[in-house]
Amino acid sequence: MFRSLILLFAVVAPLTAQSPKAPEFTEKVLPFLDEQTLVVARLDLSRVQLDPFIGLVAVLNEGGNEEMADAVKTAKAWLAEFARKGGRDVFITYGASDFPNVPCLLIPIGESPEQRKDLGELMKLPFGEDDEVLIEKLHGCMAVGKKNAITVLKARKAVKRPDLLEALEAGKDEPLQIAIAFTEDAKKIHEQVAPLLPDELGGGSITKFTRGLKWTSLSVGPAPSFLVRWTVMASNPEALKEIGSTQELIRKQGANLITGNLPESVAAQQRLKIEKGLASISSKTDGLKHIDEWELGEVLKEFKKELPPAPAVGRMQSVNNLKQLMLALHNYHDVNGHFPTDIVSKEGKPLLSWRVHLLPYIEQSALYQRFKLNEPWDSENNKPLSETVVKLFVSPRQNAAKNMTTYLAPLGEGYMWDQPKGVKITDVPDGTSNTIMLLEADDESAVIWSKPGDLKIDPAKPMKNLLGHYTDGFQAAFADGSVRYIKKTLRTETLIALLTRGGGEVISDDGSKDLPPKELPPMKK
Repeated sequence: MFRSLILLFAVVAPLTAQSPKAPEFTEKVLPFLDEQTLVVARLDLSRVQLDPFIGLVAVLNEGGNEEMADAVKTAKAWLAEFARKGGRDVFITYGASDFPNVPCLLIPIGESPEQRKDLGELMKLPFGEDDEVLIEKLHGCMAVGKKNAITVLKARKAVKRPDLLEALEAGKDEPLQIAIAFTEDAKKIHEQVAPLLPDELGGGSITKFTRGLKWTSLSVGPAPSFLVRWTVMASNPEALKEIGSTQELIRKQGANLITGNLPESVAAQQRLKIEKGLASISSKTDGLKHIDEWELGEVLKEFKKELPPAPAVGRMQSVNNLKQLMLALHNYHDVNGHFPTDIVSKEGKPLLSWRVHLLPYIEQSALYQRFKLNEPWDSENNKPLSETVVKLFVSPRQNAAKNMTTYLAPLGEGYMWDQPKGVKITDVPDGTSNTIMLLEADDESAVIWSKPGDLKIDPAKPMKNLLGHYTDGFQAAFADGSVRYIKKTLRTETLIALLTRGGGEVISDDGSKDLPPKELPPMKK
C-alpha cells in the first residue's frame, strides 16, 4: 500500500492537465506541522491526466500495456468520483515522530457531513481491504490512515515552521509540490544514523545537506511540458556550491532509474540522452537561492523516440500466470509425490480435469471443497462451479469465454502427462529444464477449465494450435518452473525433443545446438 502512495505522488502526479492554479492550502497544513516535520507533499488530483503515462510505462515495465491500461481505467474512474464528491487537494506530512507509520492522507473538506463521509470512504481505497484504516476529521481536513498514524497526528502540537512555508510558497501554483526542511532535531538524527552520503551522491559528510540546506522544493507543472522546478535555499555560499555539485549526481541517478528496466544495449544510449536533456535547463541564482528548471515532457519525448517496441500486449501477464501454475504443480508434487492427473471414475472414465486438483494450491480451497470429485464436470453440482472464473487459468490474450482456459497440458507418448498415476520428477531423465509441461494454445483449443481435455500433439505438426495468441511463437512452461517464448522457426524435431521427458536429448533455448544441461536453483515456494 505504501508503494502505491509513493507512486501516486512521485509518478502519476506529473501527468497533469491544464487547469486554474491550485487554491491556497497553507492554512490547512499549518496545524499539522510540528518541530519534527521533515516533508510536506501536496497533489492536486483535479489536474491529473493519465493518458500520456500509458505508453512510456508499458515499455519501461517490460510491455505490460494491457495491465497498465486497466489500471489507468480504474484510476480515471476513481479520480472522477473524487472530483464529483468535491475533492481536490490531497497532502501528507511526515517527520521523525511519524516513523515507522505510513503517513495519513489529508484532504481539505467543507462542512458537509455527507461530503466528509463520502470522501473519507473513497480515500480508504488506496489502503486496500484493511479494517484498521480509520477516518477522522482534524482541523478542517479528513485524515485517513492506520490507527497508530491517526493517534500520532491527533497528538501533534503545531509550531511555526517558516522554513517549510517558504518551500511550499515556491511551488504553490503547480499541481504537485514537495517541500523538505530539516529541523534541528532532524539534523542531529540524520547525522547520527547516516553520517555519510551514499557514494552515488558523491560521498562525504551528510552535513553538506543537514547544515548547508535551509530548505528545498520540487514542483511539477501541467502537461504537455511538465515543467520541473527544483529550488534550493542554502544557509551559506559554500553550501550552495556543494549542493549544486550533488544535484548533478542526482540527475544522473534519475537517468539510471528511468532506464533501469531496458536492455543494456539500449539503456546506455538512452541514459546519455536523458542526462543531456536534464542538463539543458534554465538555472538562476538569487543570493542563496538556486532554481533549476527543465521541461520533463521534452526529455521524455526524445527518450521515447528510440525505445524498442513493447512486447505483445499481455505477454508478461501470461508468463506470470504460467509461472504461478508451475509453482502450484510443484507444490502438489511435494505433497503427493507426483504431478496431478485427471480425476477418473472407478471404471477409468475421465470426470474432472487435473486443474481441479490444483485449486487448493492457487488459493481456491473453498471452490475445491464444493466440487464432488466422484461426479463429472457437468453434473448438477459441478457444472455451476465450472462457470466460476479462475483468473490464473485465463490468458490475457484469449477471446474465449473466461471460464475456459488455453493453458493446456501437451498430450503424447513419453510426455509429462502420460502416466495414469502421475509423473514424478524422477521420471524426467532429460531434465526438467529441457522438458515442456504446459503450453499456451490458441482459442480453438480452449476448454472449460474443470473439463478433462488438453492438447493432443501431432508429431508431424507439433505447432498446430499453438500460434493463435502471438504472431511469431508461443509460450511454454518447462518442468523446472521456467517459462520461455518459443519462436515458430524452431525445428519440428527440436520441439518434439522438448516435449518428451526421456528421449535423451539436451537442447539449447533456440534448438540450434546441443549444450550441457544447466543447473538451476530449486523453485521458491
